[in-house]
Amino acid sequence: MIAVLSSRTSVCPTCWSLDSAAGAVAEKPKVCGQCGADLKGKKRYRDGDGYLCVDCHKLDKNRRVPCAECQKPTLPENLQPLGPVSSCRKCFMDHQRDPKTRVNRKVSTRHFDKHQKKQLIILVSILGAILLFILISFLAN
Repeated sequence: MIAVLSSRTSVCPTCWSLDSAAGAVAEKPKVCGQCGADLKGKKRYRDGDGYLCVDCHKLDKNRRVPCAECQKPTLPENLQPLGPVSSCRKCFMDHQRDPKTRVNRKVSTRHFDKHQKKQLIILVSILGAILLFILISFLAN
């Protein structure tokens, strides 16, 4: 167990030596995963496998095609055939677990339409009552 003196310095309880927390952490090299360029201190993009330089990121971004189900941009080599279309790994695995699962399935609007019709009837009846009140007050004068 190490006793912490401050956010940067800690003391070993057995030998009482001071350890710098900044020196204890080894810095991971930042190189492009495709071309191998050194990216330390340069603009870089995070990939699932590591880092990408700006040029490789642009090439990678232009290569991506949308998944047929979720429309998420995916590399062509990561698409899985799913009937007549190709989908990403996540959508493919969803279909493997439950074939009825579809991201773009049509949602029933029956309840929304029923509620909307009810609101319209209420608004028309309120408008009719207001017009009737105006007509009665106009004829009374």
